[in-house]
Amino acid sequence: MWIAEGIGKRLMIGELGLAATLKSDTTIWRETPDYFESYADTKAALPWVEKTLNAVVDAGIPLTYWWSYQSDRPMDQDQPQRYDISRDRNPELQACFVQANKMLKRKLGITDPVPTQSLRK
Repeated sequence: MWIAEGIGKRLMIGELGLAATLKSDTTIWRETPDYFESYADTKAALPWVEKTLNAVVDAGIPLTYWWSYQSDRPMDQDQPQRYDISRDRNPELQACFVQANKMLKRKLGITDPVPTQSLRK
């Protein structure tokens, strides 16, 4: 946030996310034994997603796009290395985004607009 204030511009992160890593990549697993292989392993991925989202909230970054990719090709649908998060497949992870959004709104003093009465009678 201080960078944005220093240059007098709003800050946006265009892509942010965590790449799940197979255990065959021994470099990461040697340094970070509690990392995760897939978002399907919600229990292992959850602390990393929370840590990343908390960093965004702590920094007060008003807009961030989480990188979430999955091919639409049928042959890719059952890949264990999926990088997307969905309400159906991993609701605990999706709930982290909802919570982070609420915390960020509080930090930035943003309130949801009050619904206006319908013009139709």
